[in-house]
Amino acid sequence: MSQDLRPRLLTALLLTSAVIGLAADIPETKSPITVDGKVEDEEWRDAKVMRLVQLVPVAGANASEQSEVLLFHDGEALYAAARFADSEPELIRANNLKRDETSGDDLFGLLVDSFNDDTSALAFYTNPAGTRIDEAISNDGEWSGASPFNRNWNTFWECAARRTEDGWEAEMRIPFSSLRFKPDGGRVVMGVLGWRAISRKSEVAVYPPLDGQQHNSNRRPSLAEDMELVGVAGGRQLVVTPYFLSGMSQHTEVPDDDKSRTTQPLASYGVVESKDAQAGLDLKWGLSSDLTLDLTINTDFAQVEADDAVVNLSRFSLFRPEKRLFFQERAGVFEFGTGDLSRLFYSRRIGIDEDGGPVRILAGARVVGKVGGWDIGVLDMQTEGNDVMPAENLGVARVRRQI
Repeated sequence: MSQDLRPRLLTALLLTSAVIGLAADIPETKSPITVDGKVEDEEWRDAKVMRLVQLVPVAGANASEQSEVLLFHDGEALYAAARFADSEPELIRANNLKRDETSGDDLFGLLVDSFNDDTSALAFYTNPAGTRIDEAISNDGEWSGASPFNRNWNTFWECAARRTEDGWEAEMRIPFSSLRFKPDGGRVVMGVLGWRAISRKSEVAVYPPLDGQQHNSNRRPSLAEDMELVGVAGGRQLVVTPYFLSGMSQHTEVPDDDKSRTTQPLASYGVVESKDAQAGLDLKWGLSSDLTLDLTINTDFAQVEADDAVVNLSRFSLFRPEKRLFFQERAGVFEFGTGDLSRLFYSRRIGIDEDGGPVRILAGARVVGKVGGWDIGVLDMQTEGNDVMPAENLGVARVRRQI
């Protein structure tokens, strides 16, 4: 190669890289966006546009229905909108209104690999009825003794959707305080993947285009496209959840020497009252944009959704998923499978005695996040003893780095 050509080639490569980088940027908007499900041209005119292509049934083919996803941010939140045309709008499916559940619905999904580590991500879905579905993804969507998809994780975000004459539309607002990421001088690179499911056609369309060679391709952080955001500061979330419970019971006490006397008037017996009051606190604090502290005092898990009823006809214990919010933040950091369905750590053992009865948790602390290239997780819980088990202090820590 001649000396004269080298500077020109270098310049061409730099220009090409710059164009590619700009094409992948998510622009910042100064105009407020109302999350009402109406994707208006004036609001979304300058947004990043992702035009979806088929993943299933024919990877790389044009989507059977025109589908595009729009992206913006305003420095405080990530906005996403979907414009999904449908030649038969009366056949659009939206069967479910319950959070975190789908029932053969058409879907709009957005996967955000906020740490850009190609391993973990947060995913947000909605259907034409505006139902919110969110999940945390770990281990790049690969099973290793536990499911990598955790729908028991919930965070703060909002969405809205509506049907139109020629399809349906949806809008999402995801605060940066609900995401975890590491800003670099106000610039952040995240992996982003958008997709659409057309239920009646068993079709999935996606951006970026994927070859479909991997299972669950649309839920794999490693396949997301890197996109840069400028003017983003790290969000520091603070959520305080106090509780107070009180109760009173009353019963009639029959003296020992009168128990055999059935003619004794009821009014002559003593009335015994007992009162009970309990208070506690849960706190979630973003120590930084990529490190979170959870604290709990005199924990009450009464608000947790009950487990599904299951009939066990085997000789093995049932596996119950963890639904307590205290344990949900980046729970995948603590997951360590040893093959098949075995695992080294199972948080549902905390707060339960050997007979399956509840054990009060006096206090606990949990720190999870990313420091440099390291994923870290530290957990410590103190339980109160009962007639079956003594008081215990339970702790676990894990540090890992992707090579």
